Amino acid sequence: MPTHEGLDVNEDLKFERGDWTFQKIGAAGMGVFLAASLLGLFGAGAASAVRRRSADGGTTAEYQRFARRQAPTRLIVELRADQARDGKVTVLLDRRYLERFEVEKISPRPEAELAGPDGVRYRFAITESSEPSRVAFGLRGRGFGRARGFVGVDGRPAAPIRQFVYP
Repeated sequence: MPTHEGLDVNEDLKFERGDWTFQKIGAAGMGVFLAASLLGLFGAGAASAVRRRSADGGTTAEYQRFARRQAPTRLIVELRADQARDGKVTVLLDRRYLERFEVEKISPRPEAELAGPDGVRYRFAITESSEPSRVAFGLRGRGFGRARGFVGVDGRPAAPIRQFVYP
């Protein structure tokens, strides 16, 4: 290893250049990770927000594309007055979806809940209005991996839900 005149300093430029390259790659990787986090790739954020509609446009679901196991997340379903029968509307959450998420809270509270082989039906009172009513389901991830399912309103075409739950 070369030394500098009058100084007892060892120098290995080949090693140092490799170290500098490694540091630059690490800094770039951390920058990419930070940008992805801010955009919502690992949870809530702009890249994670999803709004899905059913084939007929009658059912709308809003949720985060990425969720975390044991962390709270929300599913918001829009209900229109024309979907009501006698001032009531029924929302169905798919059984496959509920295998991945636990419903912790529903706002507003449903008048009734009925579990069946295809999922759980929640009945709500809905008022006549030009603005859609919104139902918020407070959920908590049970496992990790892909979560697929649907949310339907009163037998109409359902809106698909596709999420990924991180461990």
